[in-house]
Amino acid sequence: MFVSRYSPKVIVIYPDTNALHSDLLMQRKLSGELLDLLDEGVVEVRLSPVVVAEADRQVRESVEATRKEITTSVAKAKRSLGLPDASTNTLLSTLAGEITAMRGKALAPLLAHDACEVIEWSDVSAQDLVERELERRKPVLEKSGQSIGLRDTIIWHGLLELLETLDSDNDFVIFVSADGGFIKDGGLHDELEEEVDGAWWDGSRLRVASSLASAVLEAGKLASLIGEREGTLSAALIDYIERFDGIEWGSFPRNMTVTHQSANLPYGMEDAMLISVDGVEVDHVGDGNPAECIGYADFTLSGRMSPMDYMDADHSNLDMTGGDINGYEVSVEFTARAEFIAEIEFDLEPLYAEVIGASVSW
Repeated sequence: MFVSRYSPKVIVIYPDTNALHSDLLMQRKLSGELLDLLDEGVVEVRLSPVVVAEADRQVRESVEATRKEITTSVAKAKRSLGLPDASTNTLLSTLAGEITAMRGKALAPLLAHDACEVIEWSDVSAQDLVERELERRKPVLEKSGQSIGLRDTIIWHGLLELLETLDSDNDFVIFVSADGGFIKDGGLHDELEEEVDGAWWDGSRLRVASSLASAVLEAGKLASLIGEREGTLSAALIDYIERFDGIEWGSFPRNMTVTHQSANLPYGMEDAMLISVDGVEVDHVGDGNPAECIGYADFTLSGRMSPMDYMDADHSNLDMTGGDINGYEVSVEFTARAEFIAEIEFDLEPLYAEVIGASVSW
């Protein structure tokens, strides 16, 4: 007989679209950890219909782009290698069928789970939406003189209506977003916090997580699933990895305590700046103090290189983003999966964890 180890309080994760976009087919380890939490009754997930529709659109577009790329690649191989029509047509048909079958699978394992629910469309009126946009109240943003953020506004009103259905004295909600329309300095914009207060919701029970990894860890800590030690060490590692965003590669600040790095850039790439940290996962939390912890993240770096170096490079994870291939230099983006092996020092009284050294490799 299964006996729940968790608090009877409801813990709801409410993500925006960007929180899920790195794994819309729910195939990575982090998605599995979220589903495991749902299996054990730790958390529930509420999804805005906006999030579901956007995820479906992104997967459909990705499937179509992949299908076109595969068709082009096979046709090119057929011409250059003289492959027979029968075998290439069979290969294309098989691949196209398998790829097309993924069109309707956005968030499928999550949507199929009993602990996940797609909320109703918000009751907010068209007039309220227009007035909010005209007044440029968050989460509306201004871009090139125009107001953007209709979908984010509907997601926000869905959150406010969700809070009305929960118990502010017992329940927790984790809003997952790193969108500038919602978030400022790691928390909600002041005007959004005022709306939460106006909904008679205890602000301390509405947590904000910048990534799904952070949300899963926060839910685990709230429900006492993850012990204080493991949860604190994992959170420290995630925070440490996310701090790399915006750093010039190789010129790490002293407080980043990088003791070794073998994550080398493509030959000839210069002035590389880390512009995106995504897909952060904690894979292992060791024993002892300090503890060895291992984590991973998808890094995207932007830089420049000579056209000759670019032509000689491996293009599997290197793309030209600007410049003239016949000119002096080109702009490039390099993507890689980074592995962090970190030594983390911790103390439980008071609760404290800090990375004191880390190695980075691809």
